[in-house]
Amino acid sequence: MVLRPNVPKGQCPRTLGGRAQLERALPPVFGKENRGDRRGALFQVRPFFVEWGMKDQRIVQELRDSLEEDGRVTCATMHGIAGKLDVEPLVVGDTATDLEIQASQCQLGLFGHGPRGQGKGRIVHSQAEVSEELAARIRGAVVNDKLPCDAAWDIASEFKLTRLDLGNAAETLGLFVSPCQLGFF
Repeated sequence: MVLRPNVPKGQCPRTLGGRAQLERALPPVFGKENRGDRRGALFQVRPFFVEWGMKDQRIVQELRDSLEEDGRVTCATMHGIAGKLDVEPLVVGDTATDLEIQASQCQLGLFGHGPRGQGKGRIVHSQAEVSEELAARIRGAVVNDKLPCDAAWDIASEFKLTRLDLGNAAETLGLFVSPCQLGFF
């Protein structure tokens, strides 16, 4: 189990007094049959601690309220939650990951736009042409051979392009977008 350094004292499993007290603190979803099976119990420990207070409950509630029918939350919605609660998008993305909520409809078109098995997950495609000015600006923002997501958004705003158009331009130039502002790639 990975604990983040910003966990308040008293909420860390190590301060609960050992495994026996930790097991007594586990919610009923674990059941006695899972307590002896470390692998089964540990698989469920992470969401338990997210619920238990290691994550901002406002984010947890907003994500739950924003779930779509398929159990995912869109990229735009997650960014909206971050803005509304005045937190970094990465915090919302980490919380979603901890709650096992998947993101959908990446605004750059990189994932979540349909079933991957049918080749519909990504909707970016190479454009016929990318202006020299745009290409130079995109290449100037590259870090370690990758275009950061936040830089892609800034460039899209600067050139008055949609984020999907910028994703298409990056695809045309053969660049990978990473890291994601939400931490998904």
